[in-house]
Amino acid sequence: VRLRAEKDRSQIARDSKKDSKISFIDPTKAIATLAPVYDEICKRTPGMIRRSEVWWNQLLSNSTVDTHPPIQLVSVRQDKNSYCSGYAIYRTLLTWDGRPGEALLNIVEAIGLSPKDNEDLWRFFTNMDLVKEIRADYLPIDHPIFLQLHADLS
Repeated sequence: VRLRAEKDRSQIARDSKKDSKISFIDPTKAIATLAPVYDEICKRTPGMIRRSEVWWNQLLSNSTVDTHPPIQLVSVRQDKNSYCSGYAIYRTLLTWDGRPGEALLNIVEAIGLSPKDNEDLWRFFTNMDLVKEIRADYLPIDHPIFLQLHADLS
């Protein structure tokens, strides 16, 4: 399923009482951080395909080289001392055309171990400055975002 939402007309339906910690991931440590979360979701979700280290290296290879636009990596932790319970891989495509706030946020993958982790990732996306539109392709039909995001979807 494909999601397209104008950022300034999108918000997460339920605000959590406690915010998680969203932090950027060092690309050199990405596989060690992301793979355990993906593996756990893989165990819970029929039809998900396990990923090898070669696959992860291919996916993350353009975060360490000068590509345009590079991918960005963030993780979710419920507090500063806890394990990673979600992550996102995304790109910000600048389409300034002389006007600020026209960037496109293209979410490659956003996975959380719980509905709250998903909610926190998507709140991070909807709160980004200078973004006009949020896009996510290849979402599963039962992705929690469809229940959590209030938006004008197209």
